[in-house]
Amino acid sequence: MKFKDVVETRTISSSYYSESHNSINDEVNRFLSQGWIIIDTYTTCSDPKGLPTNQQIHYVLGITKRAKLLNEIQNNEIEYEFCF
Repeated sequence: MKFKDVVETRTISSSYYSESHNSINDEVNRFLSQGWIIIDTYTTCSDPKGLPTNQQIHYVLGITKRAKLLNEIQNNEIEYEFCF
């Protein structure tokens, strides 16, 4: 796959040490099961000297046109006809 094939991106963020981190993992896993891919992950910290544990983790996800179309067909979000 080439990056030019990605038609949509989404960044999902959560505090690294919060209880919401598990729900964010579940959300990321849901996207992955729908054909999304992880493009990048990174962390940020608002105050590394004062609050080094106050980190945010960010997941950058992307989906290709083909995977997006397959999801839309499976979810009946588009009408399609097969011609034989």
